[in-house]
Amino acid sequence: MKRITLIWSFVVILFTSCETDFNVNAEWKEIFVVHGLLDAGDSIQYIRISKAYLGEGDAIVMAGLSDSISFKPSDLLVEIHKIGFNDTLSSVICNDTLIQKEDGLFSTDNNIIFKVKPPSDFLADNYRYALSIKNLETGNQVNANTEVISFFKFETNLSYPLGFYNPNSGDLGIEFPTKNIQWNDSKNGKIYQLDLVFSYFENG
Repeated sequence: MKRITLIWSFVVILFTSCETDFNVNAEWKEIFVVHGLLDAGDSIQYIRISKAYLGEGDAIVMAGLSDSISFKPSDLLVEIHKIGFNDTLSSVICNDTLIQKEDGLFSTDNNIIFKVKPPSDFLADNYRYALSIKNLETGNQVNANTEVISFFKFETNLSYPLGFYNPNSGDLGIEFPTKNIQWNDSKNGKIYQLDLVFSYFENG
């Protein structure tokens, strides 16, 4: 009799625990998603600011709604600070603008980008730059900082022409001439990408 009672109690506990409901979504929290590149060779700097989203519905449907991923531009104060020896030397404020976006998974409506045209001497070597973003409505703020990449130099003499297949190379044995392109790592440079552009004339 005791054995039957124990088995029955286990079955009751098992079915009771399976009826427990729980919420898979955490409480709402404001999270900034920021993409930006400071390019000293460009007169205008661009910063893309969006927000992470989570809800009870379909995440793909939410991605297609601008309210899900975009902040209200008037709520954000976006600044870039030029810092030397831990002191802020100058600052510029980024203003919002709309840029056309190709169709895709995320909303193309109100594709808001923040941009600024700083003074010509704003981005320079030996300085640190800090990005600060503050939501004036909620008080939340995020910050990031970086240094300018400088002193990049190729080790390879690029004036030497790259060659194509040459069936008339004769005894030189270089039907497929090759050339290695090398460069020195730049301070603060972590990722490099090489693009080759071929200019040619076609005869015949």
